[in-house]
Amino acid sequence: MREDGHARAGEAVMPVIESRPAGDRVVVAVRGELDLDAGQAFQRALRQALACSARGVDVDLGAVAFCDCSALNILISLRRRALTQGKSVVITAATPVAERLLALTGTGPLFSAGAAADTDAGARPE
Repeated sequence: MREDGHARAGEAVMPVIESRPAGDRVVVAVRGELDLDAGQAFQRALRQALACSARGVDVDLGAVAFCDCSALNILISLRRRALTQGKSVVITAATPVAERLLALTGTGPLFSAGAAADTDAGARPE
């Protein structure tokens, strides 16, 4: 890391992951890059948020500069876990980078508020 806080070329930069309660849900906001190197911290934060919530997790990817398939796999795994508990995972904000990954993989609808409403109404999980 340089003195100005920016990474040197090729240096991994860990994202900033913050969680906060929001009623019966927990919001997890991420800033920075979500890649394989950040996976464990991201997964740990999401699992803890799910455990602390009554109804699920809202994920804010509105400040994510990079998002790869490892992060998407963590989100999909969390969604499966949430559904077994009668909870949901909703992506409430996403940068164009994150939106593109969700669109290319066709997974965006899994994390929509509509999917959460289906879970809350007792719809059978996928």
